[in-house]
Amino acid sequence: MTTSLPTDLLKALTTNQNLSRTRLLQEAVSFKPTRHRVRTASGSTLYTHCTLDTLLLPLVLEEDVEVETVPPGEAQPLVFNVKSGQVTGSEGVLISVPVRVDSGPVQQSFCPYSNAFPDRAAYEAWAAQSPVPTVGVSLSEAQQLAETLVAQLDAEDANAPLGCC
Repeated sequence: MTTSLPTDLLKALTTNQNLSRTRLLQEAVSFKPTRHRVRTASGSTLYTHCTLDTLLLPLVLEEDVEVETVPPGEAQPLVFNVKSGQVTGSEGVLISVPVRVDSGPVQQSFCPYSNAFPDRAAYEAWAAQSPVPTVGVSLSEAQQLAETLVAQLDAEDANAPLGCC
């Protein structure tokens, strides 16, 4: 993976989180509308807690999606698509990713700081005010991070003992 994310963050995010694809789906989806909307190819509309979650859903659901995510303080959504595992969107879009993972619910410690921005200037203006340090990564780098997380889950599931529940 060739992202600009710090190695310790990648390790923290991909270390055994006791998650499965099902649990990841439960954690990522919000039952209330949020700034992060995902439309699946099969016609479902889902909301997630953060921008990174929008990139995890097509991998977990194994379905193409269209994402609309509204940057902090903005009214207009950014739109990008994930089709056949490839993310496409406007050139220059950045995703903010917190550079540390705190304990506690991910929806409170991570998700408020994982957002999409139309360009580096918008990201840097927001990051200067953010109480949590982040790194801005491209859509493709964020997609690679999502793929790494899901691959880690799949590897852990493959090594888990079989059980009924």
